Amino acid sequence: MRAVHACAIGLLLLGHDPASAHEFWLEPSAFTVAPETRVAVRLCVGDGYMARSLARDASRIEEFFVLGPDGKRDVVGLDGVDPAGFARLQAAGPHVIAYRSDRAFTEQPDAKFLAYLHEDGLEAIIPLRAGQDQPGRLVRESYSRYAKVLVRADDGAAIVDRPLGLALEVIAESTTTFRLLYQGEPLAGALLKAMRLGGTDGEMSTRTGADGRGSFQLDPPGAWRVSAVHMTRPPAGVDAEWDSLWASLTFELSGATGTVRPAGDAHCVNRVP
Repeated sequence: MRAVHACAIGLLLLGHDPASAHEFWLEPSAFTVAPETRVAVRLCVGDGYMARSLARDASRIEEFFVLGPDGKRDVVGLDGVDPAGFARLQAAGPHVIAYRSDRAFTEQPDAKFLAYLHEDGLEAIIPLRAGQDQPGRLVRESYSRYAKVLVRADDGAAIVDRPLGLALEVIAESTTTFRLLYQGEPLAGALLKAMRLGGTDGEMSTRTGADGRGSFQLDPPGAWRVSAVHMTRPPAGVDAEWDSLWASLTFELSGATGTVRPAGDAHCVNRVP
């Protein structure tokens, strides 16, 4: 168990800095609705206890879609508007809404970058930086985001997920077991984190095994986020020293489903103008 620190407003405003934002996830207006209901989807950045939502930025979106029993459709929306997207869950059954961003860039002092590696379980990168750590030197990093949320258009309570082929992807195999895939293959030794959104009971973490799996004993009810970060050398042509991929999966466990959450009770609030 790792204690979660409430983010100060100043940190929340740094939503494009991975070391400050910590997490990115999708949050629907409801996790369970009747068929033919439209669900609003917010892009949330923060730590889960305190967060803000981002307006839709079409220039950053590589994919934003919903996959359900009736196939795959784009999540629509207007650029510059929050919530960032809307999806009509037409067919009864489980749906997955997914978001994939392009690469963005950040620079931070070497000492802050090192602290970020420790905080997010990326210690394997430290020996690869031998001779690079210099006080005051700026480290340039590229990063991309891969977020999913599980929603249902019926009264079923089961958690149903599936791999979507994202570069980094968290998959719920049950309410206790999750699998992390990188480029379609199990990712071992990654730090997998779980947190109840809006809760103050802290963050749980575990390392994935050789099969990419990690387990948590989640205590329902409520909305949960399971997330992970993976860092590599950037591909050719990307102007950065390191390339990080941020994946998250949000879902709701039984006991709090079937109602639309009032706007004032959302886990991530409207963005700061």
